Amino acid sequence: MRWLTLLALLAALVGALASVSIQRTQVTECPGKIVCPLTGEEICRCCCPLNGK
Repeated sequence: MRWLTLLALLAALVGALASVSIQRTQVTECPGKIVCPLTGEEICRCCCPLNGK
């Protein structure tokens, strides 16, 4: 029963992270794309968690 609970929590976490990733790439006003040093993905400059650091 514990494995089922852990699996459900893991699936929810993966789903939440995927949702955030999709939202970050769909910014309507993108000031420019960069490769984020934290994630390695090409995203809008304003969406990088390390923006300005």
